[in-house]
Amino acid sequence: MHWGMPQLHKRAALRWERKAAGLRDLSLFAALKRAAAALGVRLE
Repeated sequence: MHWGMPQLHKRAALRWERKAAGLRDLSLFAALKRAAAALGVRLE
C-alpha cells in the first residue's frame, strides 16, 4: 500500500466533511429565512 494514500484520503474526507457542514448550514439558514418570511419577519 502506498504511504501517501491514507493521508490524502484523510484530507479529502476532511474537505468533504467541511463542505457538507457548509451546505447544511446554508440549508438551515434558508429554512430559517423561509420560516421568518412565513411569520412576516424579514432577516437580512
